[in-house]
Amino acid sequence: ERLRGQSLLLILDNCEHLVAACADLAEHLLQAAPGLRILATSREPLGLAGESTYPVPGLSLPVLKAMPRSELVASSEAVRLFIERATAARPDFALTDANAPAVAQICHRLDGIPLALELAAVRTRALTVEQIAERLDDRFRLLVSGSRTAPPRQQTLSGAIDWSYQLLSEPERMLLRRLAVFVGGWSLEAAEQAAGDIDDVLNLLSQLVAKSLVRSQQAPGQAARFGLLETIREYAQEKLTEAGEAEAMQDRHLAFYLALAEQAAPELRRHGQLPWLNRLDQENDNLRAALSWALKKEDAESALRLGGALTDFWTIRGNGTEGVRWTEAALDLPISRGTLARSALRARVLCWAAWGAGPWTVDPAVAQSRFAESYEIYAELGDKAGMAHVLNFQERPQEALDLYTALGDDWGIGTCLHSLGAELDMRGDLAKARDHFERSVAHLRAAGDRHNLLFPLDSLAWYSWLAGDAARARALLEENRAAFEELTGRTGGAYWTLAYLFEISAAQGNYAQAREAALALLKLRGIVRDEAVCSIRLGQVEYLQGHLAEARPHLWHALSIFQELNDPSGVGWVPPWLGCIAYREGDLEQARTHIEQGLAIHDPDGVWSELAFALLSRGDVARAQGQLEGAGRYYARGLGIVITHADQPDVAQYLEAFAKLALADALPARAARLLGAAAALRERIGTPVPPVEQADHNLLLAQTRGALDPAAFDAAWDAGLALNWEQAAADALENY
Repeated sequence: ERLRGQSLLLILDNCEHLVAACADLAEHLLQAAPGLRILATSREPLGLAGESTYPVPGLSLPVLKAMPRSELVASSEAVRLFIERATAARPDFALTDANAPAVAQICHRLDGIPLALELAAVRTRALTVEQIAERLDDRFRLLVSGSRTAPPRQQTLSGAIDWSYQLLSEPERMLLRRLAVFVGGWSLEAAEQAAGDIDDVLNLLSQLVAKSLVRSQQAPGQAARFGLLETIREYAQEKLTEAGEAEAMQDRHLAFYLALAEQAAPELRRHGQLPWLNRLDQENDNLRAALSWALKKEDAESALRLGGALTDFWTIRGNGTEGVRWTEAALDLPISRGTLARSALRARVLCWAAWGAGPWTVDPAVAQSRFAESYEIYAELGDKAGMAHVLNFQERPQEALDLYTALGDDWGIGTCLHSLGAELDMRGDLAKARDHFERSVAHLRAAGDRHNLLFPLDSLAWYSWLAGDAARARALLEENRAAFEELTGRTGGAYWTLAYLFEISAAQGNYAQAREAALALLKLRGIVRDEAVCSIRLGQVEYLQGHLAEARPHLWHALSIFQELNDPSGVGWVPPWLGCIAYREGDLEQARTHIEQGLAIHDPDGVWSELAFALLSRGDVARAQGQLEGAGRYYARGLGIVITHADQPDVAQYLEAFAKLALADALPARAARLLGAAAALRERIGTPVPPVEQADHNLLLAQTRGALDPAAFDAAWDAGLALNWEQAAADALENY
């Protein structure tokens, strides 16, 4: 009667323990007073027509970094509340760069829950924030010192959650505590598995979501996932243990995720690779928890099955080191069943554990022993696919290929063809190598394995670049870059993809792209050697642009790292570039010393492209010193290497080098012909003369023109334009 006809706002605070009565009251009031608006706070909606729900999130949290700074941490709501309450409890408390990481950790682990933060802040009277953070595993005993005048449910963290828990129906309580078995969220199907004998799981789960105890996360195009705040999860775990259900729930959890992993395993080599990788990513914490439980209860079969099913997931996502730890722990479990010791299951895990994180991370003797045992088991079982798998990992691709071919296994055939192609490349049989790479790509595309496709595509891209087809090379590398980012969740690209993108971009004068690729290499793996490689690349980019002073520090930094690592190939890589700088600055003796230092390390076993570059640079110095015969020998040797690898971009550089030699030897028509051939080749493959060489190149052209009458120059130039790269290279090598 009093409210009828009025326009006002009525607040009903804390309705959850009287939600039905509050809903009834609100409905009557709204019918009687159309001008009334009601704001109700509650753990769950009142459920009335016309009700709009506004979820209240936890306080905003600080961004976690390795060492967050105090000013960044203090920008979050959770930290501001903690500081306010901690200062009230201990007036000399202050947020500093030193304690900011611990404060950030407290706020995250307490999920931004205001009451939990207030209770934790009170503990600063006796403990440092670092000590509080360390004790949060026992948070319900730690956070018990609330205001004496507050209701009991607001005096302790446990009391606050007890208040909500006791308001649940018994089926809701049972489901909530069983959901505590999940780590990092779960799907509806997983909840139904964990529920066991509970009926109508979907309805109960929906009620727990409505009552703000379970969170529902929905993303476009994806099924809903559910989760618990960590504080709620730890409370529910205690209730699960008190109910005597913990072990049974962990068994159900293990069974569900074992089935999921085994369903995913074959798909990780097929066209459904990416969706399954993403699904396993979502469940990674649950998979770890399932593995931990299998190991804790010494369930060797489940541990081996789960570890064996996840090997490709670990490999593709770059978690090989973690995978080896899990599989080695599984292999160490006692085996109670005799058949398990000689099973295909154990053989698979043995094979992967011998290689998993990379052959350099496993003791060679241990690896060989595991490979041998794995192969023996597969042979005993007559499992040819398994035998091929071991041979493939052992780098015996031809034997593996024979078995995979008999089985018609596109995946196996594709991976072996790539390995064989790499062997052929090392032996210099380029035509066969390229054929193997092409076939490898075809088989892996048919299989649908985009991850293993990265490797032959990189090889094909490099071959395409050397053959002068820059467009195809870039297209293949960009395909790889996109696939790498999708498959790994990391930006940039795979190592060789980035290395080849650098080379192509630098040669084509796209120095910003080259720099980007070099920096992406540095971020890719985070190892010290990559820092040195990045520094060399950055030095090259500066040098090619003619920025000699800027190039030198990058190169010296790379050299110092390689020396500390005792890496001879790296040490030999740097000096020729330092020699080029000295050459451009006119210090020929210093240039000679640097380049010969590099040649002494690279020759004869160095990387062929680096050796060819060092020989070209050494020839330039010899020519500048008037040693034409010696320069010719260096040029001829380097061009021979380039021809062997059908490296057209480097052929263009050597043609210009031989043109300089011809002009110095008073053979201007020969110089003009070689310059014409080089110009035609550069035009076709899109590699301009770099800025650092442009002045010398222009001078060479002018001097060559000046040494011939215009008709003779044009005739020689046109003759060069008509030559293909093989003919031009043969012409350059005449008399050498």
